Amino acid sequence: VGLYLLSISLIYGSKAIEAILKMESIIQDVGLSDADKIDILYLMALAFEQLEDTNRSQEFFKRVFKINRSIQTAA
Repeated sequence: VGLYLLSISLIYGSKAIEAILKMESIIQDVGLSDADKIDILYLMALAFEQLEDTNRSQEFFKRVFKINRSIQTAA
């Protein structure tokens, strides 16, 4: 919960790079499935979207969509 809230505040505070750096350890944790990381994956997509890195943003949105097809993106 702490990392999630911190990441949201960084992203919406225009500090997407800082948010990405904070979330990378969770993304790289091979002990967690993508389903366990879904909230962080979504925030990573938003952070890269804010940085206008469409490719990376779409990459993360696709991972989220694989887990939960009900999530809509602006792709």
